[in-house]
Amino acid sequence: MLKDGRACFDVVAQIRAARAGLARVEQIVLADHLKLCVEQAIESGDPKDQRRKLDELIAIIERSDA
Repeated sequence: MLKDGRACFDVVAQIRAARAGLARVEQIVLADHLKLCVEQAIESGDPKDQRRKLDELIAIIERSDA
């Protein structure tokens, strides 16, 4: 974009839009994980499966904050 003579502001705006879009996709994937995998683990009544899914969720959240 810069090579095409676009203003730096326009490039930054496009980068921010892309980041916002990716953040929204991340939220959707995380919500689906909660609704499907974690909910199944809770309903299963299996404490090991529940702990595993909780640990997965914590790991996802920790990585997303990095």
